[in-house]
Formats: sequence, C-alpha cells, structure tokens
Amino acid sequence: MGQDDLPRIAIIDDAREGEELVTLFSSNGRAEARVFHPREVSEETLRWADLALIDFQLDEWPEIRDGDGAAPIAQRPRDGLALAGILRRYAANLQRDPPTAMALWTGHLDNVAAPLPPENREHVLARMTNLEWVFPKAVRLQPDDWPVFADRPWIPVEELGSDSRLRSLVVPEDREKLP
Repeated sequence: MGQDDLPRIAIIDDAREGEELVTLFSSNGRAEARVFHPREVSEETLRWADLALIDFQLDEWPEIRDGDGAAPIAQRPRDGLALAGILRRYAANLQRDPPTAMALWTGHLDNVAAPLPPENREHVLARMTNLEWVFPKAVRLQPDDWPVFADRPWIPVEELGSDSRLRSLVVPEDREKLP
C-alpha cells in the first residue's frame, strides 16, 4: 500500500476524466490516486498501484484508432476490457504481493454487460472478464436540491435515462458527461 497505508489507485483513462476521482480520493483521505493515459502506463505504474481502474471507452487514444499507418490489431486494444487483460498479464509477471487488482470503469454499462440482468451485472461481468470489479461512471447531484427519489449524491449516468427531473439536478461541471 501507499503512503500511510492508503491504497494506491492508477486511474487509466485516455480522456483524463479520472481527475475528479483523484480529487475525491485525496479530499477524503481514503486513497492515493493518479491518472495515467494508457500510453503512460509502465511496469513501474503497475508496481506502484494496488488497483488499476481502467476506463472502458478509449476514444481519445489516436495510436489505437483504425486508419492509415495504424499498428496491427494485436497492438491496439479495442477497449478498456482488452487493455485490462494486457495489464493483468504484465502485473502477474511482477510477482507483486498482493497483486495489482484490475477494475473496469464505464459509462456504458448497459452495452458492456448486455444481456446480463441489472440486479447483479457488475459482479457477473467482473467474474466473466477476470476482473475484481466493474464500476459504472456516475455524476453528482446538487445536494441542496436532492429530491426524495434521489437517495444518494452520485448516480450512474445510465440511471438518469430520460428522466428530466433527475437530469436537471446534475451539477453543472458534470453535465458534459451526459449522453
């Protein structure tokens, strides 16, 4: 573990959306976290981290896109799930004790986990894909305006759906994350 035995989290995200998680973990003293673009991840990153939290969508990583001069597909992980498999194998070679845990972080859980039922899809998907956890991305609700039907300050993006009441309560900084 990290400084003062805090868990260390490597947030692997090509769009750098994980910066808000770094702030959240730092402000509450629950973990030490850093954001890494996938091209920045090294064996040293995996040695440092207790958990690699990997974004599913890798749209902002030009080196892996199709096109002229693109690397062979074996060198371009299709998404964070594929990247997690690669990183797990590298982490296993490090013989770290305990090994670096792998988790997926996605704002598209419905698509990634289809056709699994919503009641336990995160757990089943994690088990099926050799991950420790799968987490949905979430947005923050404005605390002063929490309605009775919003029982928590963070809500997965997918749960907002087309509910205009709930969507209107998302804090302004998080509105750009809404589909």
